[in-house]
Amino acid sequence: MVDEEEIVLSPSELGGGLSKYVAKYYNISQDCGRINVGTTGCIRLNKEGSIDEYKTYTGEKINFGYLDDGTLVLNDGTTLFFEQGSQATTLGYYLIGIDINGYKNKPNRLGHDLFVFKIEDNGELTPTKKIKEWNPYGLCSKTSSSDVNGYGCTLDAIKDTNYFKNLPK
Repeated sequence: MVDEEEIVLSPSELGGGLSKYVAKYYNISQDCGRINVGTTGCIRLNKEGSIDEYKTYTGEKINFGYLDDGTLVLNDGTTLFFEQGSQATTLGYYLIGIDINGYKNKPNRLGHDLFVFKIEDNGELTPTKKIKEWNPYGLCSKTSSSDVNGYGCTLDAIKDTNYFKNLPK
């Protein structure tokens, strides 16, 4: 068990508590909880196991399974999504998705207004480019129809000065 004052960022030690830990340090307007079929949070999986509010980088149905373990809405509307469950333990790091203009405001697309970062055990926040255990194809591609396309766009958005001028429609 982790002491309240101790900061542990290892998924195997902190388990599913990252969103609760983060909530203590931000002005949270809503804790939406997990994203699953039948949950009562802000965002829910539909009957097909997808979510209607978000799309991939190219506008396709999204696999939100890597950001479904916790959702917090900040007072300014910014929405934080957490992967803090079994996939985080398998990956060896947490994922945090940040919708910079909030889930109620479009475009709600990976790599457009939703960006994903890794939180390493040492506390380093790293923009995603490629996530080792995922299919490496189409993680930030204008031509891919992969349901994880866009999870790997964050580093490109930070480094490429023309990135936002060239987003797919």
